[in-house]
Amino acid sequence: MDAGACPALRGACLCAFLLLLAWAAGEDLRRRRIPDGAVVCILGLGLLCWILGVAPWGWELRGMNGTEGLDLADRLGGFLCVSLPLTVVCCLAPGAFGGGDIKLAGAGGFVLGWRAMLAAGALAFLAAGAVTAALLLAGRASRRDAVPFGPFLCLGMAAAFFGGEALALWYAGK
Repeated sequence: MDAGACPALRGACLCAFLLLLAWAAGEDLRRRRIPDGAVVCILGLGLLCWILGVAPWGWELRGMNGTEGLDLADRLGGFLCVSLPLTVVCCLAPGAFGGGDIKLAGAGGFVLGWRAMLAAGALAFLAAGAVTAALLLAGRASRRDAVPFGPFLCLGMAAAFFGGEALALWYAGK
């Protein structure tokens, strides 16, 4: 099924994705914990999107295997492209990120595909860095204070779903 031919299907998937991201971000802000239930639901949504052929806006280009939209290889690449580097950072600097951030990045990457997830990760790091710098400069946080990364990751993924190809091309400098 071509999601481009059914905008209502893409819209329903987008609404579900945004609600799940809001749940994950809200819980991370409140409790400093991303619920496994949110991550499992996002991964399930990614599987449903793959089966139905739903991709982020602007992603009607060919997948890695020459198929229309995102194929399984694109989605598996999205699963790994941000979550794997976060895992490596956590191994080198324990406590730098939480396990929920890593799982959220993997699940969201399966929804978005690798190109959009790379852009989402870049936006998340830029936004987290800017907010953290502002908090430090304003004296509202110290270098020892932890800033939850999940909300920034959710913001980046939501923007990547809307921005699709344009956001990834901007990030790649094209």
